[in-house]
Amino acid sequence: MDGTSRQVNFEPALSKYAQGFYAKYLQKPRFKSFAIENDNIVWGAEWDFIFDPEKIYSGEIETNP
Repeated sequence: MDGTSRQVNFEPALSKYAQGFYAKYLQKPRFKSFAIENDNIVWGAEWDFIFDPEKIYSGEIETNP
């Protein structure tokens, strides 16, 4: 990474990918329970839901409405 810092709106990506079992991460308290592990943004002890920051940075994962 190049040290770039920015604010990310995860709502578009979550709305697209958080379906079924993973929809629980659309709830604000659950969404806020993320962690950074092995350079990934993860939710759940078993990595239920994962975002790769490089894919967000490159625009592969839509984060803008």
